[in-house]
Amino acid sequence: MNRSGGTGSSGGMNRLLSIVRNAELAVILAAAVMFAVSTVSAARQLWRTREARGDLRILRGIGMFNWTMDRGKTCPPDAAAIARHIGFGRTVDPWGTPYQVRCAGEEMPVPFSAGPDRAVGTGDDFSWP
Repeated sequence: MNRSGGTGSSGGMNRLLSIVRNAELAVILAAAVMFAVSTVSAARQLWRTREARGDLRILRGIGMFNWTMDRGKTCPPDAAAIARHIGFGRTVDPWGTPYQVRCAGEEMPVPFSAGPDRAVGTGDDFSWP
């Protein structure tokens, strides 16, 4: 209000500044939320990768050792066969894709995960070690 009892331009200016401040806070809050979501997503991806590597360590280390002791270097039909052979309950990776087995000639078969993209033969496939 100005001296005559009416509202002057300062009231409108204060209202505009308040709107600008609220908009700035909204942008900062949105950026913080996006950062938090991406951080949680990255942590979840890291956890899934570590879980899959642990499963593959069991399938390759214990599973393939027992498989070759009992059946020689024959290629298992799939990773689930290795898991059943040793009584290991997990046959799918943390992304919901069944673990696979790669057999190459005389080498020991290698269980592997299709990785986060769930497609076999892409750059994010991995095995242990």
